Amino acid sequence: MRFKIVYILILVLFGVSMHSQNKSATISIDVDQTSIENIFILLESKMDSKFYFDPNWENLQKKISLKVENEKLENILKEVLKESNFNYHLIDSNIIITQNNYIFDDLNSNLINTDNIENNYVEKPIFYQSIDTSSVKENTKEASKLVIIGKQSLEGSKTSYTLEGYLLDAKTKAPIVNAVIKSTNTSAYSITDIEGFYKIKLPSGVNNIEVIPVSHEKIYQKLIIKKSGKLNFETFEKVINLNEVVLEAKSNKIVKEVISGVTSFDIEKVKDIPLVLGERDIIKVATTLPGIKTTGEGSAGFNVRGGKEDQNLILLDNATVYNPSHFFGFFTAISPYTVKNVDIYKGSIPAEYGGRLSSVFDIQTKEGDFEKIKGEGGIGPVTSNLTLSTPIIKEKSSLLLGGRATYSDWILKSLKNDELKNSKASFFDVFMKYKHKINTNNTLETSIYYSKDAYNLTSDSLFSYSNRIASLNWKHFFSDKHIGDVSISNSEYKFNIDYNSNNLKSFDFGFKVNETKLILKGRFEYNEKHKVTYGLNSTLYNIQPGSLNPKDQNSQLIHQSIPKERALENALFISDNFEINKRLSLNLGLRYSYFIALGPSSQREYISGQPLSDESVASTNNYGNNEVIKTYNGLEYRIATRYFLTETMSLKLSYDTNYQYLHKLSTNTTQSPTDTWKLSDLNIKPTFGQQLSFGIFKSFKNDLYEISIE
Repeated sequence: MRFKIVYILILVLFGVSMHSQNKSATISIDVDQTSIENIFILLESKMDSKFYFDPNWENLQKKISLKVENEKLENILKEVLKESNFNYHLIDSNIIITQNNYIFDDLNSNLINTDNIENNYVEKPIFYQSIDTSSVKENTKEASKLVIIGKQSLEGSKTSYTLEGYLLDAKTKAPIVNAVIKSTNTSAYSITDIEGFYKIKLPSGVNNIEVIPVSHEKIYQKLIIKKSGKLNFETFEKVINLNEVVLEAKSNKIVKEVISGVTSFDIEKVKDIPLVLGERDIIKVATTLPGIKTTGEGSAGFNVRGGKEDQNLILLDNATVYNPSHFFGFFTAISPYTVKNVDIYKGSIPAEYGGRLSSVFDIQTKEGDFEKIKGEGGIGPVTSNLTLSTPIIKEKSSLLLGGRATYSDWILKSLKNDELKNSKASFFDVFMKYKHKINTNNTLETSIYYSKDAYNLTSDSLFSYSNRIASLNWKHFFSDKHIGDVSISNSEYKFNIDYNSNNLKSFDFGFKVNETKLILKGRFEYNEKHKVTYGLNSTLYNIQPGSLNPKDQNSQLIHQSIPKERALENALFISDNFEINKRLSLNLGLRYSYFIALGPSSQREYISGQPLSDESVASTNNYGNNEVIKTYNGLEYRIATRYFLTETMSLKLSYDTNYQYLHKLSTNTTQSPTDTWKLSDLNIKPTFGQQLSFGIFKSFKNDLYEISIE
């Protein structure tokens, strides 16, 4: 008996001695992009130790680089495992590797009395419970296994952590927008943005997560969160058998939304609309909506609720499009194959938009695929389209390329009519978008667009016009409730008339408007009742009103050029979507705009009370470069309210005021490519508009049908 006790004591002392030696021994190691498993094997050979782990663990193949000299084993292990979900435990000369959990040397009293746990020592123990399927609803996919986020640590714990990630279509890997990610344990929730990204704060320990997309199957996931981390979800689109194709807006949105007179449609749905000359035209679809009508056949313009065609703001990825049409409005200048969705504001315009009186067409383009190369296209009797999407860095950056061109020239030349045979009608447009996910909090996008038309209906004149757009957007997540955007864009529209004559009157005439814009915008969800949007934007206008250049040195014409115009328009805006109660909500917005007309310029002053003419000129003032000619400013109100009469019926009332500092000069009754733009100056005041609207909105049969009267 005495011999056994002595033997056990010798073994214990020997083990402690070996453990002490392993802890005090030092190692030098230098590896480059080596898997964690191979580093364990290398350490085994250097330390006469044995590592115990499951070789099937996925994260063991994660590669790291490490260079240390004469360092203790524990310090090396901490460095190797710091970015993984692994913990380690030393027992004599053995190293036990665990996933997520921490092995304690003894049963600390803190683990028994969880009410007195010190934050700087150890977390509360977590006990796994089986999934409660009673709360799993129809069309909900139950997660196949428990997910553990993070790992236990002795370096302190928190009461809550942040979970973030992306929600994607399992088949196409496309982001799923406006899906709800919520915790069934708490009131915490998040909504996926345009990239499918979500961020939610969860309490430490066991959580039940429910993912609720509109068009895809639900997901139910049980997880244990020990540290802030990432978790991506994938789900399949709901399969619904339909007897007919139904084109519909977002479910019940027209009834629920506070802002009135807004319409959104997914461009993919437009593909179900019958074709005209092989084109799916987003502007033509818009003109079928109430309150929007074309200005006439062979015209590029459209009127919204009685406003003029120049009172519509058309945006492509935050950049202004001055002429959104090809060939007198028969085709839209923006290819539908590159467009993702369109928001049309024809009633209450949010405070972040300004500079036009009637409406806003906010067009957002698609992003490239982050997983694989994809493409689509179409061939029609007049035009053809081709769009290509490809990842640049997988899951990190993508590129979208789109192009469209017409081959109408050869059709015209094949006609028997000599006048039509000698005419010309051609156009093309190209688009490129690059998107880069810098990290989970920062995303960078850049878009480039160019279109050009050339046509002549007579043998002596060639008309051409073009749009050029470039934009750069940076999105930053300050938190899961606070998002910021910085956007810089440049837009240019110009047209040219090339006239050839045999009587020494040939000339070349051109016009150009150039706009550079900076937008700083933030969206802050203060709480469930207050959602605030704020920011500023600044727009620099440069207009070359026109120049006529004789093409022959013996021409009977002389060179003429109208002086250039410059101006700066600045604006501050803030709005709050405020939910007073379950029935009544308000959207209150203010926008303060400040316009500065700049030199160089010569401005006439006229005798008061007399018609403006050469005879009534009192004086002419000359202004130098960047000298202020005239300033205008005004406070614009954006007020909208919605009241639920029932869950499917609401009343809406809105009042808007707007200032417009840019005006169009037309030579005919409808918009044409040769229309020019004019800035407000000493004698031309800005246009001011007010709009008051009242509407009743109702949905029927599970939101399948909607009607509204405004």
